[in-house]
Amino acid sequence: MKKQIAITLSSLLLLLIGTLKAQQETQHSMYFFNPVLLNPAYAGSQEAIQVTGTVRDQWTNLKGAPKTQVLSIHSPLKTENIGIGLTVLNDQLGVTKNTGVYADLAYSIKVNKKNNRLAFGVKAGVDFSDKTFLT
Repeated sequence: MKKQIAITLSSLLLLLIGTLKAQQETQHSMYFFNPVLLNPAYAGSQEAIQVTGTVRDQWTNLKGAPKTQVLSIHSPLKTENIGIGLTVLNDQLGVTKNTGVYADLAYSIKVNKKNNRLAFGVKAGVDFSDKTFLT
């Protein structure tokens, strides 16, 4: 009896709250081509500027199908211990469109004479969310 009352009260409370909001995480099926997307410590790990672009277009003939475009650039600075990066991401799923801009800062420490390194990274950014209607 108590369980039924709790379920009924919970249901009524949810109805009184009004609108509920949720978020959709971007899916990255090709992140191994662009490691800096998920791991900011990778920024500057190569000895040159690296630019990577990926496109994910799922269920292409359906309206509101998931579409994701990512462009990343990262490079070491002249001091060999610091790397920086920038990522721009555009994700569209159904009626929502998310755009994000992220900056990466990485610091690496040499751990032996073979040039093996231990890297630490920080990613900071901003997301812009927009609800559009399917046309």
